[in-house]
Amino acid sequence: MIDRDNLDIQVKDVVEKTKDLVVELREHQEEYDRLDISQLETDGIIIKKGAWYLIPDMSKVPNSLKPLMNELKQDPKEKGVLVKISKKKSLFSKTIKQFEKLGF
Repeated sequence: MIDRDNLDIQVKDVVEKTKDLVVELREHQEEYDRLDISQLETDGIIIKKGAWYLIPDMSKVPNSLKPLMNELKQDPKEKGVLVKISKKKSLFSKTIKQFEKLGF
């Protein structure tokens, strides 16, 4: 036999957690949208080296850039890490739109 009261509580809990997740996704998307690779170059956080970027100090890299790093390598001649950065795209917008269609 199904305990409907308990089931209602569980469903409400799932809905609340989903709402929290959507809020968090929107915050990440906003942070990601503000990412300016040109400004990171100007600030010396990343340095263009052909198809790669040199990152002298990984602790200065914003978290919003990390999903774009698709290859990393250490070059003994360079101080820091060399990375390839994929083109900026909307990482979370598809997921957010799907949740919005469901009313979140």
